[in-house]
Amino acid sequence: MNKKKHWYDYLWIYTPLYLILGLFNILFAWLGMIEFLIPLFIALFGGGKAFCNKYCARGQLFDILGNKLNL
Repeated sequence: MNKKKHWYDYLWIYTPLYLILGLFNILFAWLGMIEFLIPLFIALFGGGKAFCNKYCARGQLFDILGNKLNL
């Protein structure tokens, strides 16, 4: 079946972007800080593991690297 892609299916692009840009300018490293704080706030305010289950950019990146590219 053809699964409809959502906007959060492409969040994996965000992870390598802030990692690479953070090497050139330390201000871009703040994007990484946001990446670590958002799941904490969602969990604290009653969201549980909603971020990890649906929106986690690092998990999506590791899934692509491991399952699709066999790394």
